[in-house]
Formats: sequence, structure tokens, C-alpha cells
Amino acid sequence: MENQFLVLNTMLGVLIALIVLLILVIIYLLTSRRLKDDISQTNNQQQLSKTPSDPLLHPNSSQNSSQVDPTTKIAEGNCHFHDELRGVGICSICGATLCESCIINHDSLNFCNEHFHLFLSNNWKVIEKVKTTPDQAHLGHYLYNFKEYLWNTLNTPSYIIVNYKINVEHDSIESDIELYGPEAETEALQKDIQKFKH
Repeated sequence: MENQFLVLNTMLGVLIALIVLLILVIIYLLTSRRLKDDISQTNNQQQLSKTPSDPLLHPNSSQNSSQVDPTTKIAEGNCHFHDELRGVGICSICGATLCESCIINHDSLNFCNEHFHLFLSNNWKVIEKVKTTPDQAHLGHYLYNFKEYLWNTLNTPSYIIVNYKINVEHDSIESDIELYGPEAETEALQKDIQKFKH
């Protein structure tokens, strides 16, 4: 009788351990799926972002970082060039909404035809770089304001790259926001951007 009680007690312990293990596996799978969904959504938004990025074009970017524009703007409305076609992305330089037939994706950057050729014909250099965190995202706003000013007022092309760095140890995210402009104008633009800092 005592042996039967010992066997039942052992079986009960094993059963409880299996149930706990099953619960942990379910939690892991749910968390993993949620993470995959978040990554997939981020990747989808990156394809439609205003200024996506590419580590091959920017060798200073960390290979371990995820590059996404935090002001990701999904194409709204119809194509700038084809009123009847829905927009699927935005030119990294001018911000024009582009349809499937107009958009040119080059190394993860989206362009209209005109600005794709402009991009290829220029050498680009970082004008300004800002490090932010989710609590301090406002620190990089002046880069976006300056980019808009350059295009709308001076017709000077530029684009923004954001490198997200996830620090697993400290459970934090840092963003390096980089504004690129034509290399030939770097010095002048670096002086001009100082007026936009708050």
C-alpha cells in the first residue's frame, strides 16, 4: 500500500511538472508569435516609410541594429503622378506619394523616378546625427523640420535614416537619427541646421 502511494505521489509530481512545462511552452509560443507579428508589421511599415534605410549605403550603421524611420508615414491617398492609382509608398527625398508602377525601391530606399537618378548621381554625407530614446523622441524633431525646410525652401535634397539599437541587457531602445545631404554642401548645411536646434 505504501509503495502504491509513493508511485501515485511520484506520478502526480511528474504530471504537475509536465503541466508547468506545457504552460511555459504556451507562453513562449505566444510571446514569440507576438514578437514575430511586431517584426513583420515593422518590416511592412519600413517598405512604405518616408525614409527607409540601408546599411550598405551607410557603412557607419551598425549591422545589429534595425533601421526604421520613427515617423514612418504610410502612403496616403493616390499617386502624385497617377490620380487614379492608390499610393503604396513615399519618395525618400521629396515625400511624394507613389503607386506601384512609379515607386523605385533601391537598397530599401523608396524613390520617384526623378529623385532616384538624383540619389544615384550624388555622394551623400551625414549632416547631423542625434541619439534619442522613446522618452526623448522630440530631440530629433529639428532634423525633420530642417529636411522639410531644405526641400520646400531651398530645393535641396536630403533624407533621414534611423538606426534602432535594442539593448536587451537594459531592456531599452536607442535611436540614432541621421540626416544625409549632398556631400558637396555638407559644411554649409551643418552651419544652417544650427538655427533649427531648440
